[in-house]
Amino acid sequence: MILFAAMLVFLATFSIGNARMVVDMEDNSRPFKATAKAYAVAVSPPPILEIYITGNGHATHMGNISIWQHHFVNVISMTFYDGRFVWTAANGDTIEGGYYGSMVPTSVGFEIHGYFTIDGGTGRFEDAVGGGIASGMQYFDNTADLRLDGTITY
Repeated sequence: MILFAAMLVFLATFSIGNARMVVDMEDNSRPFKATAKAYAVAVSPPPILEIYITGNGHATHMGNISIWQHHFVNVISMTFYDGRFVWTAANGDTIEGGYYGSMVPTSVGFEIHGYFTIDGGTGRFEDAVGGGIASGMQYFDNTADLRLDGTITY
């Protein structure tokens, strides 16, 4: 009976501890917003384009940033996939992750409709996680306006 009572106390303590971890993780989640002006270069021919993107912008929790991104575009389905990004703050800290989505043709380029995930970084963002909506505009002159709107935990 004492062993059974001890097990109940252990399980209750373990459950409360885990509940605190979940609450603490949720409490650390913060809004994350970023905007950037970028330039895209295709390094392979259609129908699957390999794209590299570089640029500059601003992100919450980071300040001014430089960006590097890479993804593939299927010009038939107008989707982009296998995206990876590294956004670097002025102090060298980075946030990195993945993205995917679709593009809608317009008279000036393509509307970007996508999703991003944050799965790490360096410095104070070493174990960062998060994600949200990626949007923007890819213009015919290969420039782009990019926006991220989501959450981050670090």
